[in-house]
Amino acid sequence: LDLPVMPAMAALVMDEITDPRGSAKRLSHIIEHDQALVGRVLRIANSPFYRGRMSINNLPAAVVRLGMSLVRDLVIALSTRSLFKNFHELERQMWRHSIATGFVAQLIATRTKLFDAKDAFVLGILHDVGKVIMNNSFPSRYTQTIEISLRHSCDSITAENKKFGYNHVQVAEILLQHWDLPDSMIIPVVYHHADDISFLSEKNQIAASIINFADEITQN
Repeated sequence: LDLPVMPAMAALVMDEITDPRGSAKRLSHIIEHDQALVGRVLRIANSPFYRGRMSINNLPAAVVRLGMSLVRDLVIALSTRSLFKNFHELERQMWRHSIATGFVAQLIATRTKLFDAKDAFVLGILHDVGKVIMNNSFPSRYTQTIEISLRHSCDSITAENKKFGYNHVQVAEILLQHWDLPDSMIIPVVYHHADDISFLSEKNQIAASIINFADEITQN
């Protein structure tokens, strides 16, 4: 498998956010070197959901308005999007499903108040990242895996194990560890398909359950 490194900009942002001395000002200095990311941060800061009485046209103020954790989530989402090598129909379906799962997970977390909605959105986007890596590395074999799943009415985990000898949650675990993401992001992704999650912490049980439910909803 071709495991990509986290994009350089995302790695710098993650380092700054996890640094106890990190600040919105220093984070802004990092982001300003990526004009596409600057545009997205400013656009979201001025969107109806986050906009205050006045519009914002400078990056430091936008980072303060959104908060460092939301900027982190945005960077992770963009990094996941950049993993797609080609955007053929299968890739488009995967990306749409990831985004839909993120939004549904965010909605569930907001309605239930059991989990942070922003974190739920990112977990939803990441939940099938292992499929993206498998498809990037072995596109024809992964297409056959989908055909097995449809032909035998089995889930993707079963089909992947049959065709590859491993599955997308195992690949996701390796990738997210490779990216040095925190366990709070890795564990819910790894266990969102598990039958028994009683051994996980309560927070991780809730997160994994939300992602599983959102995934099931967006599959139908």
